[in-house]
Amino acid sequence: MDNTKFIKERKIMGAKYNLAGKAINLLDSIRQTVALYASSGLDSLACSSQSVETIEKWGCGQLSPRGRGCRDCSLYKQGLHAVKGTGPVGARVMFVCGFPSEDAAQSGDTFSGEQGRLLARIVEAMKLGLNDVYVTHAVKCRPPGGRVPGKPEIGACGFLLEKEVSKIRPGVLCTMGEFSTRAVLGTQEPFDMLRGRFFERFGIKVMPTWHMADMMLNKNRKRQAWEDLQKVMELL
Repeated sequence: MDNTKFIKERKIMGAKYNLAGKAINLLDSIRQTVALYASSGLDSLACSSQSVETIEKWGCGQLSPRGRGCRDCSLYKQGLHAVKGTGPVGARVMFVCGFPSEDAAQSGDTFSGEQGRLLARIVEAMKLGLNDVYVTHAVKCRPPGGRVPGKPEIGACGFLLEKEVSKIRPGVLCTMGEFSTRAVLGTQEPFDMLRGRFFERFGIKVMPTWHMADMMLNKNRKRQAWEDLQKVMELL
């Protein structure tokens, strides 16, 4: 072999080994850093929405709000975990509530408390099982005092909701209440003009209806909600 060519190939091979060595050292450094965080009790790391999207492209699947250690808005400062959506991929109906009730925020269970039990009865009345529905929130964390979330909080969770819908691909979306309806449809029209009519978002039919809290306060709204949900049943 020509001596010049041999030397050139040795240099290329040496550069490759050097690059591989640097990569191994970098990965080892990351491993040690993560191990240090874990030993101190930290169970998650904050990621930007762009980072989460990149990670998902690596084939890691959709990350839950709890797993993300989300800090995209100020609600994480409460110290309460986000309430992640629950239900199967391909659910026949996805219920989108506004934000977690106090019971759900404390337990992490969407079906806890009076509102959760009412939602479970609604699912049963629709002749559906829990394996047929997916339940989530437009905003994953409960704001202090149960106040209405602001635009930054809605925007921060909008990314997650879109990812949920894309992954679950439900047959139909039911937005429960005025807040979740506005968050999903992005409209300022009066709720009375929206409720009970089908719209389309994410390429899926959307039926706005009353929230469980509204139904609990007003029996007439419970009747109206049932009329809306019967339209959903006809669509399934």
